[in-house]
Formats: sequence, structure tokens, C-alpha cells
Amino acid sequence: MIEPNILPAALKYAAFGLSVIPVFPADHSARPKQPCSPWKTFQDRIAKPEEIRGFFHNKTQRAVAVIAGYVSGNLELIDFDKPELFPPFMGTLRENDPLLADRLIMQETPSGGFHLLYRCTDPVPGNQKLAMSHRYQDESGKTRQDVFIETRGEGGYFLIAPSRGYYLQGNLENIPIISGQERDVLISLAKGFDEAQEPERQQPKNGPTGEAGVRPGDVFEHLADWRQLLEADGWKYIKTIGDRDHYVRPGKDQAETGATVNERGLFVFSSSTCLPCKTPLGKFAYIAKFRFSDDWKAATRYVVETYPAHFSKKKPANRLSHQDEPPWPDDSANSANSANSAFVGQVSLSQSGSASISQHQPVSAQSVSREKNLSREVISFIESDPAPFSNNDLYSELCVRSPDQKKAIRNALDYQEKQGKIRRIDGKRGQWEIVESRPEEMDLLTADTEPFKISLPLEISDFVTVRPGGIILVSGSSNAGKTVFLLTVVRNLLADTNINPNLNPSFLRKREEGLKNLLYLNSEMSRQELVARIRSFGDDPADWVKHVSFVERSHSFDRVVNPDGINLIDFLEVNEDFYMAGKLIADIHRQLQAGIAIIAMQKKQGQEYAKGGEMTLEKPRLAINLDKNEPHGFTCKITKAKEAVNFTRNIQGMTRDFVINGNSKILPLSDWRFVNEKQRQAINNDYLRSRLPQKIMMGDRNQNLWPSQSSNEI
Repeated sequence: MIEPNILPAALKYAAFGLSVIPVFPADHSARPKQPCSPWKTFQDRIAKPEEIRGFFHNKTQRAVAVIAGYVSGNLELIDFDKPELFPPFMGTLRENDPLLADRLIMQETPSGGFHLLYRCTDPVPGNQKLAMSHRYQDESGKTRQDVFIETRGEGGYFLIAPSRGYYLQGNLENIPIISGQERDVLISLAKGFDEAQEPERQQPKNGPTGEAGVRPGDVFEHLADWRQLLEADGWKYIKTIGDRDHYVRPGKDQAETGATVNERGLFVFSSSTCLPCKTPLGKFAYIAKFRFSDDWKAATRYVVETYPAHFSKKKPANRLSHQDEPPWPDDSANSANSANSAFVGQVSLSQSGSASISQHQPVSAQSVSREKNLSREVISFIESDPAPFSNNDLYSELCVRSPDQKKAIRNALDYQEKQGKIRRIDGKRGQWEIVESRPEEMDLLTADTEPFKISLPLEISDFVTVRPGGIILVSGSSNAGKTVFLLTVVRNLLADTNINPNLNPSFLRKREEGLKNLLYLNSEMSRQELVARIRSFGDDPADWVKHVSFVERSHSFDRVVNPDGINLIDFLEVNEDFYMAGKLIADIHRQLQAGIAIIAMQKKQGQEYAKGGEMTLEKPRLAINLDKNEPHGFTCKITKAKEAVNFTRNIQGMTRDFVINGNSKILPLSDWRFVNEKQRQAINNDYLRSRLPQKIMMGDRNQNLWPSQSSNEI
């Protein structure tokens, strides 16, 4: 059957100027993502409402897709089929153009990939493959090549939420319109992840050669250090994201990425240099173009003069001496050439007589020990029972950069595969999952079913059940009362004597053992501000700290939460890479046992979701939105309530207005009710006439002053 929200979404998208068509869902066994009916005509026009209703009838499986290109306002999508490339891409983009990064609309796909959507002021071309893997042979011996990043442009189409498995962050009514120059930045960044295009390593014709016929470019490629080269020419190192070092171009004061370097070479994004964009450069090609204005012979002379020992006729023909070489670069974490500089180069003749550069480890007890320990570290990583992971995840986790160390990790993974500990994920090169010999059964008979009867503000607890292991998400715009909400929860828990008889039994057992079961993880308030907040309730902070652990924390909350206690996180910061917000909440949820977590997050005024979009609602059983309703106080809306105390009195989707007085008390202005924009105007007009918010703030709690209740109120 068709998803019930597909048709309304398709009609809405068409009203936004997007050409929609029906396709089979991504998990369809016979025709995944294929159009259900002829669709070429909709490359030139948007379907009419009656046509769309015919597309999405209720008797067959349907997903909704959008056609890119001119018909949808020069719409284009960048599709990341290799998910691990998305974080470094966004990190690089944010370094290069943070405003552009924040404007783009993002979508998560069922396979774990990501989409970026935008419209362009210039016409967009057809579908393009931007980054591909090296060619390799599959198990059958066929040569294959994986697509990492591609576009959907003129004439192409892509599935979109609410199609099954797709999660959209952003509003398609306001798709950002970017300039052609901004689009070039996105395309250039994506092409920087291409493995198929070899870096330019051009050599001069009829140029000199070293012993054994080795060319100067090969020697320079092997011996030179990227960071030393670039900094000598005025480039400034910013930071490392993933396997890429970021540099600011010469003459640029702002910390804006002009180029990145990894083991494949230099990739330039700035058009303000003499270097070509959108193509990787080797070290010799870089100096020939940047230092010698494409004079390759001058670059060759420079290499010969810099490394004379490799080009002396007095040296033996079968080996180049290293006695007179410049010192080798350090294998530092900030050097993108560390993969090269960790080895001593040696030019020699192979059996066939051709010249090659072999690699030997430097005599370093530390590096030898590191190589031996990698297998052990891989085993420890696997035994930690991680989620599905990739080779790149391990490289990053173990801080590995050199080719030999990466090879050691791959060998260790192959061995663990033979031992039956891990297995490859079908269709995803270099990705693994843990093999479970037997799924762990849920112990239902000893499950702690008694709910947490904590008192949430605005009588929310009267309508919603919160059980052990649950997540409560409190999303709020700036200064909308998130901290007061969380501190009120703490105060309600402390209002009883030392032990609250309504609390969960596991919670009580822990308290009897002398443990503090209330953990308040604070990311933004100073100690002085926190003390002032507690005193605003009229309380002594000394009474709070007897039962509450206040911890300053702004990251990795899952590592410190109390599995059996009440954890309040104020707040979960997601300042970039918003697509990770859902994972951060899931990591916290995974640690909970008999306890719960109440998580505060930032959101934009009027928006339904916290930073991170719809994915932030996957794990919470209760989700609360707080907004300002100036000058009449605040609004609280329940956006998700999975378990109502009484299904006939479910407040999901309802709103309640409130004010906060000088004693940090949350005081209601209305009952729970459904409110649309038109009704909100009328309510605010009533507040203006009756001055109810001011009266409640001043202590007049006369219920007759409240606005008249309508039939849709509880």
C-alpha cells in the first residue's frame, strides 16, 4: 500500500514548483527507484493536481521522486553514495564557505548516503559522475568502478521524503538558490574525492635522468614534503579534516580553504592562483606551475640542484646514495605527506632493468612497535562491538596515515574475516559489520515496567508515560525556557524528602546504595550563573548538590550518562554537521538501562524540529517544542508522545501557553489545545485585551481570566 502522506507531500512539492513523478520504492524487489508510468513529458512541465492524484492511488506501492533541471527551477542534487565522504566534504565546505554550507538542504537515504539540494541561477547540466573509485576486479574477475559522488541534473530524477527510508532536513518551499560560482565550489569539492583521476605528474620531454634512468619528477615526488613546499610559498595550514590537510592560499587573511592535500596530491579550489582547479596535482607538477610558471625544464634543474646526490655520475648505477640528501620530513600528524615521509626512498633497478623507487622503514623502534600493535588494536576495536564500520573509520580511529600501516589494518581485517568475527557488507566496498553468533534475547520476565512518574512542567506527566530507557527531547528557540524547564524537573524531584516514593524501583535501589541519581550535564552556563539560577527558585544550592551531580560537559554525552539514573543534558550542541544529531541522541539512548535522559537542543523559532531535522525524533518517546510568543510569554507544543496515559487524552500536536515569573516558575496561561496560525492571532489579541500574561506573572491565578475553552481542548 502507498504511504498515507505521499500524496499530500507530492501535491505540496508541485505547488512549490517541483516536477514530481511516481516511482517504485527503493526497496522494491523488481523495479527499485524506477518510474511507475511514462514520465518524460514531466521533464518539460509540472503535473497538474488531478494527474498527481492519479499517480498516487491507494492500491499500489509508490514513492515520490522529483525531476531536476529547468522544469524544477534549475534544481540540482549531489548524491553521496559513499557516506564516509560526506563529513569531510561538509567540513571542507564549511571551511571554504560556511554561509553556503548552512543554506543547503540535506536528505539522508535508506542506504546511509546523503543528498544535497539547491537551485542554481545558471542552467544545470545533466547527470554527472564527480568522484569514482579506482578500477578493481570483483570476485568474478570483472573490472569494476564504484561511484562515490554524482549529481542529478537536467533530465534526471531522485527520490525524496516522505518516500520510505528518506529523511529530509529543511523546507522544500525555500530551496536555496546559489550562484554559478557557488555551484562550481560544490562541484570542485566533490571532484576532490575522485580516485579515478590520477594526479598530474607531467615530466619534461628529453629532460635529464638520474642513475638507473630515474626522472627528477619521480625523485621529487618521493622526497619532497607537501607542507614544507606550501608553507614556503605562502600557503597557511588551517587544520586536518579526515585524511585531508586544509590550506589558505597566499595573500588570503581569512581562514578559508583554498586547497586540500592528501596522499593523492594537491587539490585547489581557489581560482585566484595560477594553479588549475578541479584536477589533482603532484608535487613536481605543483612547483613547475606555481614556482616556475609552467617551465618544466626550470623545475627539473631545481630538483637536480636540490637533490644532487641522486644525479651524480660517480654513484653506483644500481643504487642511489642518501648521504647528501636533505633531512627527511617528520612523520607528524599535521603533515599530509606523512604517508610518504615516514619512509626512506631508494631508487634501484628491477630484474627487468626498469627503474623503481622502493620504500624502507626508517630505523625507529617506535614505528616498528606501532606496526606490531596495529593488529592488536584492530582486535580491540572489533571486540568493542561497534556499529557497521569502514576501513576509513579504523584509519581515523587508530590515527593511521602511512600506506604500510593501512595495509596492516586491511590484513588484520582480512584475518578477522577468516576467523568469522566480521563480514563484508554486500555492495559496499571496504565496509564491515560484526558477526553475531546468536542474537541476544530480550529478558522480558525481569523487565522493569514501572514508569518514571516524574513531574514535568505544565502537567505533561498527567498525559504521557515515560518508561526506563526513555529519551525526552526538549527543543527550544533561543531564550525560550529550556534551562528553566530542565531545572524545574530537578526541583520537582527534590521537592519530596530524601526519597520520592513514586520513582522507579531501580532508581531507588541505586539511591539506597548512596549514589547520586540525578546527573545534570551543563554545556553553556558558568558556575556563577548556575548558582544564580538555583537561587532564583528560592533554594539553597547546597540542598541541590546533595542529590544532583552537576558536570560541565559539551561533547560525548553518551560516555558519561548514568545508565540507571535521571540524566539532564543542557544542552546537546550541534553547531555543524547537523546530520549527526540523530546519531548523538541514539548513542545516549544506547547507554540507558533503568534510567532516562532529558535532552535540551536548540532550534529555530517556529521550526518543528531541532537542529538535525526529523532524525532527532527517531529515539525520543516524548518530544517537546518551546517557542517565544512575544510579548505574551511562551508556547509549549508536544510534537511526539508515543505512549499516552490515556489514549483518549493524547496531547500530541497540542500547544499550551505559559509565562515564567521572577522566581523561575513556569505558569500556564491556557489549557492544552490545537492552535493554527489564525487562532494564534485571535489568542494573542485576547491576551492583549485581557492582559492575562501580566496578571498571571503578578500572581493573579483566577482561572476565569483564561481564554474561553474550545471543543478541541483537553
